[in-house]
Amino acid sequence: MASKKPARKRAKSLSLPQAAHNIHTGFYEQFSQAKQYCKSESATEKQQIVEELSRRLEQCASAPMRENMLQMLAEVNKELADSVAYACRIQQLQKHTAPVVSLRESDNGEEGDEPLLSDEALTSIYTIPLHIRSRRVAILAAAGVNGKQVLAMKKALTAAGAVVEIIAPVHGSILTEDDLPIGADHSFQHATAAFYDAVYVPGGERSVQALQQMPYALHFLNDIYKHCKAIAAHAQALPVLEATYFCKQLPVKGSAEQMPPGILLAEDTDTLANELIAAIARHRFWERNTYYRITA
Repeated sequence: MASKKPARKRAKSLSLPQAAHNIHTGFYEQFSQAKQYCKSESATEKQQIVEELSRRLEQCASAPMRENMLQMLAEVNKELADSVAYACRIQQLQKHTAPVVSLRESDNGEEGDEPLLSDEALTSIYTIPLHIRSRRVAILAAAGVNGKQVLAMKKALTAAGAVVEIIAPVHGSILTEDDLPIGADHSFQHATAAFYDAVYVPGGERSVQALQQMPYALHFLNDIYKHCKAIAAHAQALPVLEATYFCKQLPVKGSAEQMPPGILLAEDTDTLANELIAAIARHRFWERNTYYRITA
């Protein structure tokens, strides 16, 4: 005879403790973190935020949605909202909803209030490490490259902790001007400048002539320049830089002293390596966004 299954007990209805309903009003405040982040950013970073928000907002076809987004931005920072509205050529709303005031920003003298201060930890400009460990550096080369310059630069950067990769017309290997094979980690067609923190262009007559004619190589350099990263080139490789779009921004062609920030040019590889290491440690050269800006 089959045994009877025990009767299933009905779940008791649970009630939340009374304290759970007494949630501090600050819990509902949703703008204080965004306000602090915006307040902490540098001028360059704020400009980048405006540009990216503008680009995204322009992709929205609904005018009411764009206006609603601007209203939300105004709750965070009125100047930010106005800048985005101007960049998108959107007429800013004349009347905003009443901003939600953070308890941390209120000045009513209540206990627990404190000013909303900027925090350098929230900006990349003030949190730059003083080394180049794990930084990725690309060396652009083609057949006929000066192998000694490539190896010397790679040795110096690797010793400083950087990850160095050679990018060439084809993946595998190329021959130097001394007819010695040198490994190529990636081809220009499949290499992405966004993965690298800096680039070096060595000399070698045939290599320089070839790189000048390669759209992928020139686009790689333009992209590195646009994102304010360090670019180093042997003096023999100056024609490669002159073939790029950003070369139009150079005040005096061939003058290392008057190059835009972060553009290094020298004949001595050891000197150039030391300068490049110092430049990579700076991470980015944001001045280009102000004085030497390009599109890529």
